[in-house]
Formats: sequence, C-alpha cells, structure tokens
Amino acid sequence: MFQKYATLKIAAWVDSSTRKTASTDVKVGSFSIGADRRDGMLYVATRACTADVPNLNMDMWPREELMEAANHYAGCPIYWNHDNLDTKKARGVVIDAVFHDENPNDRWLECLMEVDEQRAPKLCTLIRSGEIDTVSVGYNVSHCACNVCGNVAQTAAQYCDHIAMHKGQWFYGKQAFEICYGIDPFELSLVDMPADQQAVIQMIASRS
Repeated sequence: MFQKYATLKIAAWVDSSTRKTASTDVKVGSFSIGADRRDGMLYVATRACTADVPNLNMDMWPREELMEAANHYAGCPIYWNHDNLDTKKARGVVIDAVFHDENPNDRWLECLMEVDEQRAPKLCTLIRSGEIDTVSVGYNVSHCACNVCGNVAQTAAQYCDHIAMHKGQWFYGKQAFEICYGIDPFELSLVDMPADQQAVIQMIASRS
C-alpha cells in the first residue's frame, strides 16, 4: 500500500447540520446544485486529476483507475496543502465527482467541493480572488508498476532501481514513472503548487 500526496488516511469530515434548500439550481462546472446548496458554503468545481499522463511527481493514473475513483470521492474532506493529520483542519468536503472521457486525448476527473466559509474565511477569499486556484488529490494506492521494466511493487522495498533511484530519468527512450493501481481517494487539497499542473479550479458559486 502506498500513499500519494498525503501522509495519513483519515475519516471524512461532513457537517450536514442546518441544511437549507435553495430556490433554484445553479450550474457549477459539470454539476447542478439546488436543494443541497447551503448558507455559508462556497461551491467549487475543479479539475482534480488527469488520466494517462505522468505528473510532476512522475506518478500516472490510468483512465480505468480514475473512472473508479470518481465513484468514491464524495465524502472525502478538503484540506490546505495536505495538512490532514488533524481532522479539525478540514475545510470542507467533496460532494460529487465525475470522470470526463469525452476527449480521448484529455481524460480527467472533476470534483465538486463544498468549502465552509465560516471555518476558512481567508481561504475562501483567496479562492474567490483567484489567488488560490489549484488542487491536489490524496490517494491510497494498492500497488504501482514501473513503465520501463514492468516491475510491480506493493511496498517501497519492492521498487525496482528505475523508481527507487532514478524516477524521472530516461531509459531506452522512456522517462521512468509509476503507474498507480488500486486507487482509494481519501482527501482533496487546495494547494500552491500542484503535481498536476492542469488541476485548476473551473468555477465557483455560493448560495448568496
């Protein structure tokens, strides 16, 4: 079991109290929110992860894995820069996810975040202003394969030299990266520097 972009799997933070209905649906990215829209919440649709292309960490998420991850992201907490050891630091929750398979040259996972403006007023201000506009996924991974030699590892001790010592370097015309399998999402973070440079916020909305 590996963990990517984070250090600990935690319980989801979800506060469903004082839920109020909204009079009309609002389109946020690929999502429609209406009855689930709550006072004091900022709704953020974001591109979360790109399929089939290694990111700056030299990790690659296959299309089939991200399709399955989309079914399990709802309920995962939102953090700032993967500071996820303390559940009290959660700033919201992912409430929906969808995998985009329309363009065979650009397949990606989209998430809808509900960020608590009372718990994180400064963060929400930065999101509204566009100063913070990127995210990074937090996944547990059951095993990884080296794209150069095909070695499969379930622990770091099982890494081949391509990944353990030379990840990102070139061998036989291939840049060494990990192909990640058995993805289990456990958080989504707003970040300054994403490993996936395409993981950019698409749209925001609030009840007001």
